[in-house]
Amino acid sequence: MPDSRSRRGVEIGTVRPGVGRWRPGAELALVAILMGGLLCTAALVPGSSASAAGGTCSAGQTLTAAPDTTLDRLFQSYGNAGQGATWTGGDGTQSVAVPGGEELWLFGDSVLGVVTDGLRNFRKSPYIHNSIVVQIGGKLTRTYYTHRTTRPTAYLNPRPARPYVYAFWPGAPVVDESTLQVVGSLQKFNKAGTPTQIGEEFATFRLPDLKRLSLRPMAPSPVNWPDGEPLTTGGFTYLYGSSTKGIEVARVPGTNLSSPWSYYDGSGWTNNAAEVVPIDRAVPVSSFSVSEIGTAYVLIAKTSLSSNEIMGALGCSPVGPFGPLQSVYATPEETQYPASDGVVTYGAHAHPELSAPADSVVVSYDVNPRGPQELKVPDASIYRPRFLYVTVG
Repeated sequence: MPDSRSRRGVEIGTVRPGVGRWRPGAELALVAILMGGLLCTAALVPGSSASAAGGTCSAGQTLTAAPDTTLDRLFQSYGNAGQGATWTGGDGTQSVAVPGGEELWLFGDSVLGVVTDGLRNFRKSPYIHNSIVVQIGGKLTRTYYTHRTTRPTAYLNPRPARPYVYAFWPGAPVVDESTLQVVGSLQKFNKAGTPTQIGEEFATFRLPDLKRLSLRPMAPSPVNWPDGEPLTTGGFTYLYGSSTKGIEVARVPGTNLSSPWSYYDGSGWTNNAAEVVPIDRAVPVSSFSVSEIGTAYVLIAKTSLSSNEIMGALGCSPVGPFGPLQSVYATPEETQYPASDGVVTYGAHAHPELSAPADSVVVSYDVNPRGPQELKVPDASIYRPRFLYVTVG
């Protein structure tokens, strides 16, 4: 569910790293929205400098976005086939490719249960706080969660004795040799079912069987590091987080997130987390990402629950500079469902490991009914991710 999370952070060994919010950036340079809201084009011009940290890119490139109907159908079909032991809906959509050719989809809050003719009885559908869905080729093949004699629980329970009170919501996933490493947020649910973020934790799983190896707390920080999608390029893995000041960046050499982190201070890299400075003043709602497409770096995010616009900006390196945030795509779900369902969209970010047309990246966003019934709405199709191709041209 979209959440109102407090600002907490993390430490892994000597690491002092930390779902955030965004406010829109500068004025639109150009937005042309085609009829129906299914395709729009935004001209994005990088800032006054054309390079940062050695990066270069071409000014005046544009971003276009259009639905990825193949992935949309894949998740709708898998969810509608639910007969009690598989994922039928969820949010917090993350993904990572693992050795052996599998794609892992990591979800935060998830619904299992039976779906009949596209309808779900939520009261009879197990509601758990994370799950993993496995994709092999063009098929979703199984759902990982914890089986119990009474009712299922999340696959990773941060406090096993209280699996419905405490939740681990997966954030940045990275494969390092034979392990899957995940930076996630620790949530506590009250009796009304409302979550509050009380920290971040670092999970490690063995590959290929996904056996949990460790779960460690991370030291408090004003930056929410689980918020951003990781980017591996040039021998480093970059981790993006958000705070009330904007978007901050850390990195590690290679892909081992348990290595000491360094932080971008505006001109270079420092081991002192207190010296990190924002690379952009925007503050995202839930997940966001920076992806490398050709010579450009594309920032994608949803900046407001009250708007249906997915925003994007072009930069010239993993740390920018980025041009103004521009409207890239108008999500149609808010008006496709009855107004009483109160549908909102959020959590837009890229999945760069997935195949896509040239100069494009796959982007997902989450959909949630926030009306009086919330997840009790019978229409099972709502609470599932949607997918786009975002293209630089």
